[in-house]
Amino acid sequence: MNDKIVLLRQSYAPVSSDPEARAFEASHRVGNSLALIASIVRLQGRALAKRTTPVSVDDVRVLLEEVGLRLEAVGRLHRYLIPTDNPDAIDLVNYLRDVAQAALASLSLKGQFHLSFDVSDESVVPSHTALLAGLVVNELVMNAIKHAHPTAVAGQLLIGCSRRADMIVVEVTDDGVGFPEGFEPATDGELGLQLVRSLALQLKGHLVLEDTGIGVRALLSFPNTLKG
Repeated sequence: MNDKIVLLRQSYAPVSSDPEARAFEASHRVGNSLALIASIVRLQGRALAKRTTPVSVDDVRVLLEEVGLRLEAVGRLHRYLIPTDNPDAIDLVNYLRDVAQAALASLSLKGQFHLSFDVSDESVVPSHTALLAGLVVNELVMNAIKHAHPTAVAGQLLIGCSRRADMIVVEVTDDGVGFPEGFEPATDGELGLQLVRSLALQLKGHLVLEDTGIGVRALLSFPNTLKG
């Protein structure tokens, strides 16, 4: 079975003024988003099945927290649509902020990370773009929480979002221990980084993971299909 995750629909028709048509489109978006999360959960299940060591109770708890955060990312996106039901007008900056804060609050010990934001411009994007970018940030934040500071010292986590010409650039940077020796950023890593790479491809974007010497920086750039 193919382990690729796929967002089933990549574009939307103009928003209809007909209530029934709008309700149908909203229902389709919800189903599409849940299908994406279901494919991620299946991937996580297959990765778990390949483990050769017993899975502890704490490991299972963390896995379930991660599944919950992905579902919450979908729910947060659809709450942004409620006021206007416009799939082409999602405030990406605020959505990414909400996703990052939720992940940190759920997985990080009190005081373990300080979260800051570097935002230069407002960015309005279609909902399918926002969802993919939000899931990327969710995975990167979860990855930083798990790996940046293995001794559980307090750390810094920066989330950036800016527009450069016709591109949107999203950044997630930590001040942790960096990559392990011999780590290949383009191919190595657990399920979280594999998902990030797959989501970046679906955004038709470019992903760079680099060890800065004082942590890890992830830069995701993808086309800005709307001029917000």
